[in-house]
Amino acid sequence: MTTTPLPEMPLLPITSVETVEACRDLNVLKGDVFVCSYPKSGTTWTQNLVCRLLVENVGMELPEDWHLSHSAPFYEVDQYWKKKDRVPPETPIAGIDKESGHQMSFRVFNTHLRPHQLPPNARCVYVIRDELDVLASFFYHLSNMAVADGGYEGTESQFCLDFLDGTVLYGRWQDHMEAWLGKTNKNPNIIILHYEDMKSDLEREATKLAQFLGVETTRVSEVVKSAIDQCTFAAMKKERVRYTPKSVYWKKDADGKPYDNFVRAGRVGDGKEFANKYFSDDLQQRRKRDRETSARRWRNAGVDPAIIDRYLL
Repeated sequence: MTTTPLPEMPLLPITSVETVEACRDLNVLKGDVFVCSYPKSGTTWTQNLVCRLLVENVGMELPEDWHLSHSAPFYEVDQYWKKKDRVPPETPIAGIDKESGHQMSFRVFNTHLRPHQLPPNARCVYVIRDELDVLASFFYHLSNMAVADGGYEGTESQFCLDFLDGTVLYGRWQDHMEAWLGKTNKNPNIIILHYEDMKSDLEREATKLAQFLGVETTRVSEVVKSAIDQCTFAAMKKERVRYTPKSVYWKKDADGKPYDNFVRAGRVGDGKEFANKYFSDDLQQRRKRDRETSARRWRNAGVDPAIIDRYLL
């Protein structure tokens, strides 16, 4: 059975065709790590976890004014490119390996692109989150983002329709998942993380990630325990100014204060309440049919049956 190709997805207005081409053609270095996801799947959380693990691994101290965008900038945004060359991070992650004594350096990027838009040898961390939780979080994100940078001005109900239609930025959630988890993605250098698993046992998931990143086996436990203190939701909420993206502008409230709730709720299951409130009966039925269709597509695309069961059935 042949599956029709996935539709192209809408990108941010601050991402040019030239930048997407550069994203594909980047000369990947040994220490490069790409944190990949559909938007609002736990990308920022995972970026922070990757950075903190690498920082602890090389014994580096971050400056007082450190921001996540300094060490893990958004990959597909024009401002971070100079023609085909990547603009260096403000705070490179680098240091000496305690076991070997060798110099180590890492570049971390976060991206919502699909695999065919990235270098074929990229080392990727792909994060998955429940569709409805993504939908709710994405609405609050886009509705507080400057319109010129891709912000949303419609109602919650309209956003639900646009989300199912795939006319929101980065297209349909199901299509993104299929592109990354199906057999058309030939890149074997990938680890899959689940937002819900990170919520239930961050130390366990961070341990898997540290091993994937190449932390020496004898140091994994030490590195993980040191890193995750700065990666809990409470810690990130307290210092949310460090994690609010610098790649876009944010709307201001009536008093002229910029949006200050990027690290918002992070709860598992919030999306069901959002959907119950803003999905019409017709839209609920349509979503049910869409999920059935997507489950068939995913099976045909070779997606792991356990993931199909978990997120579509």
